[in-house]
Amino acid sequence: MGLLSNLSLTLLVFLFSVSFISSEDCTNRLIYIRKLPAQFNGDLLHRQTLTNPFLSSNSLFPHLSFNGIGPKTHKRTHSWYRTDHHLIEPFFHRRLVEYPCPTKFVA
Repeated sequence: MGLLSNLSLTLLVFLFSVSFISSEDCTNRLIYIRKLPAQFNGDLLHRQTLTNPFLSSNSLFPHLSFNGIGPKTHKRTHSWYRTDHHLIEPFFHRRLVEYPCPTKFVA
């Protein structure tokens, strides 16, 4: 249990610390993100929510808030959210799109 919580904490620290990297600190941190047509990203998710009975249920839509992080667990904290494990890909996609050190060149 301790290893899992340490790994989770390390992942969270990394994900939320990348927002504070300035452009001067991008040495050896550049990433390339291929731009895909909307039919493979947003449109695909939208079509799935319309056709899949599980995804179209009202119980799943709150988990799409905050770019896939989901709703807050309670009002007393600013850091705990109810993330649905099926929607983790849109969450990571949004984090990569907002990464401060993108490059236009494929390595």
